[in-house]
Amino acid sequence: MALPETGSSGIEVHLEHADGPAISVLEPYTISGGEVRAGSLEGHTAQHVIW
Repeated sequence: MALPETGSSGIEVHLEHADGPAISVLEPYTISGGEVRAGSLEGHTAQHVIW
């Protein structure tokens, strides 16, 4: 996904437990000179989608 606030890309994963919390985890990254550079991992509260 594109992250307009930073100009980088990112991978977002949605995690949830049937009897517990739902969270989204975002790993921003940039690619420069053929090298992938990961940014700071971010976690956020999310809405349940499956359970």
